[in-house]
Amino acid sequence: MKRIAIFVLLLSTLSWAAINPKEYNVNIHVSSVQVRQDGELLSVIIDGKKLELINFVSSFNLLAPGDYKAKLIKDTHDTAYKSVQDYEFLYPDGKRETFHVAGRFE
Repeated sequence: MKRIAIFVLLLSTLSWAAINPKEYNVNIHVSSVQVRQDGELLSVIIDGKKLELINFVSSFNLLAPGDYKAKLIKDTHDTAYKSVQDYEFLYPDGKRETFHVAGRFE
């Protein structure tokens, strides 16, 4: 009986943590990728705006340029002229990765 209770608890935890692809409603076009000492730097277009995104993982695995689904997970505006934004990418295999906005262009 104890094993059944643990199994049910584990199952409910896994279903609670399931990824909902509908939450990833931001379309991101990655046009270039660079690996630098401080991380992976992406040149992207989000809603027609050119941005640079960075993650601070020192890996030499390059993300392929193309279109990805993401969601905005942090959007802080301390003043009218400064902000902090983070996006979580959802890859086709279900893996996720967070990138931080590191640059904006007009």
